Amino acid sequence: MAQSDMQLKVVVFTSRNKDNKHLDYFKERTKSFVTRKSVTDLKKTFISFVKEGISGEMSRFYISINDRSNERTLKALQHALIDGNVDASKLTAKVAALASLKENMYDRSSEKWLFDFDPIEGTDLEESLQEFLHDLEEAYYAGHPKQHNQTRRESIEIESFKTPNGYAVIVDKRFYVNDLLSKWTNVECKKDGLLCFDWSIKNDN
Repeated sequence: MAQSDMQLKVVVFTSRNKDNKHLDYFKERTKSFVTRKSVTDLKKTFISFVKEGISGEMSRFYISINDRSNERTLKALQHALIDGNVDASKLTAKVAALASLKENMYDRSSEKWLFDFDPIEGTDLEESLQEFLHDLEEAYYAGHPKQHNQTRRESIEIESFKTPNGYAVIVDKRFYVNDLLSKWTNVECKKDGLLCFDWSIKNDN
């Protein structure tokens, strides 16, 4: 990547039918864009998005877990413009969609993966999460044994974030996960996905 390349984040604010089935006259809304703003600044923008909804409407704030390349995104946009594959009225969303493509990630060598952990009926959420985190770590180290010339194995960093329905788990290494997911059928590996960073319900009171 060029030294002048900049790191971007993809951000999506959305209110979905899935979260708002109980509301009359509800209409889905989505705002997607790329940014270099801080999460603090983005939360202010998200609050404004929430306020634009109807009373009781739930909105979500998603952000990319991996940085995107400004340079690669611009090149992808140039190709799209040449091909005539751009609606000028939806340019901001188009740029976000292009930035989200795997080939436009800023640094593939440090790619993070996201696991979406849903509750298991009849099981304590926190306890099952801790068991999954243990199994995840074991699965990583099983595929990365310490070599004879190493004093220690390369560690994996694991973060968990509460979501409206369960947890998002982010790891800073890629590894074989098929056996892990065969056991944990409530978990989806979304790889280079979007983290549900925040959510809010409009309250007119």
